[in-house]
Amino acid sequence: MKKCITCQKIFMVKHGLQKYCSNKCRPHYYCKCGNEISYSTYYYGKQQCQFCYFQTLKGIGNPMFNKGFPHCQKCQKQLNNYQAKLCRKCWEKTQLGNTWGKGNKGKKRSEEFKSNLSLKTGGNGIPHFDDVHPKEFYYIREEIRIRDNHICQKCYKKQIKEKLSVHHIDYNKFNNDKNNLISLCRKCHRKTGYNRDYWYAYFMYVMEIR
Repeated sequence: MKKCITCQKIFMVKHGLQKYCSNKCRPHYYCKCGNEISYSTYYYGKQQCQFCYFQTLKGIGNPMFNKGFPHCQKCQKQLNNYQAKLCRKCWEKTQLGNTWGKGNKGKKRSEEFKSNLSLKTGGNGIPHFDDVHPKEFYYIREEIRIRDNHICQKCYKKQIKEKLSVHHIDYNKFNNDKNNLISLCRKCHRKTGYNRDYWYAYFMYVMEIR
């Protein structure tokens, strides 16, 4: 049994630290906005409700809002991150060798941009060029895709988002005759790496019945 500090009423104690008989007798603590807060928040915390506390962390209520942030080292634009050294645009210019990363997935690039990217990364100005294929292949492959109406000639699915691969039927990379080239999706193109005799005969038949 214990006596309530506020109303002096004797009540049954449920735990040793209990001082009040009910919530009505318990003292109430309030934020400046009028919302009720707990005892621990009032004496040991910020003496603010959750809503008022969050207002001080963002926007105009934050004393460091738009103050003290560093500037971009190249264009002198004010940043919103203490650890950043460059703004987004200046950072992207320094990442030319990594422009096809996750953050740029799905972005359409002009042919001029692709050509400049190839030159800056040590290429010859032709996008996706390698020493295995001759230069003429990179100019004729778009004609093959248009000829095939951007439809895979194996599964006959039309590719809208991704470009079709152009396959050499006789597996000779230097034989870029239009009758030796056929459009395939990536999934079907991977299959042609195995059992080459079968796929050579299969695609030769496809070209004959066109």
